[in-house]
Amino acid sequence: MIVEVICHANICRSPVAAALLEQTSGLHVKSSGLHAVPNQPADRRMIEFLGGELSSLLGHRSSRFSDRKPPTADLVLVMERSQKRHVLELVPHLTGRTMLFGQWLEGEPDIADPFGRSDADYEFTIGLLRVAASTWLERLSGME
Repeated sequence: MIVEVICHANICRSPVAAALLEQTSGLHVKSSGLHAVPNQPADRRMIEFLGGELSSLLGHRSSRFSDRKPPTADLVLVMERSQKRHVLELVPHLTGRTMLFGQWLEGEPDIADPFGRSDADYEFTIGLLRVAASTWLERLSGME
């Protein structure tokens, strides 16, 4: 199964989510950003908060989601409802394959961008990403 994880700039949430999904599964996971500046490294603060746990982030370079190169993903996971709408406006045939990364979280399914915010915001977001990734892995393992 191929999964693409999408956020705003592809330097904070989506690369972490992709790494969490890929580290313990047989999934092929890509990440991109709707407004990404290509070839940017992962957010330094996010890497620091993870303490080297996801070493694949050190070599991460951002890429931009585009309707010009339609994704081949079986499942597209976005961080916010507005991003889901944006993806489906760009690529309508992804309807039914595009879902919220946090849709199984209790309460708010959107996972806010911590970029430029407080340490507590980074820690909170990382916690949400961990729980959401774990839940997706459980659900996807039942589909194989």
